[in-house]
Amino acid sequence: MDDLETTSHLARRLNADWDRLAADRRVAARLARRPIAGHDDLRDLLAATGTDRSVPMPVADALLAEVIRHAATDELAARVVLQRVLSGLVRIATRRTQSRPELRRDLFEELTASAWLVIRTYPLHRRPVKIAVNILRDTEYQLCVRPARLKSAGEVATPRLEEECLGHAALDGQPVGAAEPPAELQVVALLRLAALAGLPDGDVDLLREVYIEGRPLAELARARGCTVRTIYNRRESATRRLGELATAA
Repeated sequence: MDDLETTSHLARRLNADWDRLAADRRVAARLARRPIAGHDDLRDLLAATGTDRSVPMPVADALLAEVIRHAATDELAARVVLQRVLSGLVRIATRRTQSRPELRRDLFEELTASAWLVIRTYPLHRRPVKIAVNILRDTEYQLCVRPARLKSAGEVATPRLEEECLGHAALDGQPVGAAEPPAELQVVALLRLAALAGLPDGDVDLLREVYIEGRPLAELARARGCTVRTIYNRRESATRRLGELATAA
């Protein structure tokens, strides 16, 4: 297991959460009624999307495309996709902080938050193949090509990743070639669409602060005089609406 996975609180929590979901009888009952991409078992589904390396890559990729088709409106499907790319996010965080390992945990947590939005708004009609590749590449672009802020007790700027350094990635997140247009522009466009579609200004501002500016939920909660849980719930609701707009666009 990667060193970051053994030390990062968020990685441990996500893996523990996955194990809990996979063993939850209510989740099993829901999948029995409404399977995801034809699967009624989370562990089998995750393995079939590519974590089981014996599954041919084109077959795994096609199944992952079916899962992400549901991710805009189905949080459980989105969670499957996040678990699928989690190890790739770990590798990105490790690679990008080799010279400053003290930033590794913060970068990983920011990558995970941005990956969630990428997953919920993924443009399947435009990019129907190499799903894991594109999620990892888009997430890395948003946080590492443009200047991003990582915060703990204070504010620390992350090292800038120059555009030409970010290339195509293999399904494990390793860079291979040249980059696609920035996913950040897609997010900005979606936020404008959301505002025009009637998403409250406060929710649009929240999504911008979380996903474009990279501000932590705790900071946003303090600024708004509410709990982190409230901000989390608002973010999830607004992200779900943004995903619906993305699939309709």
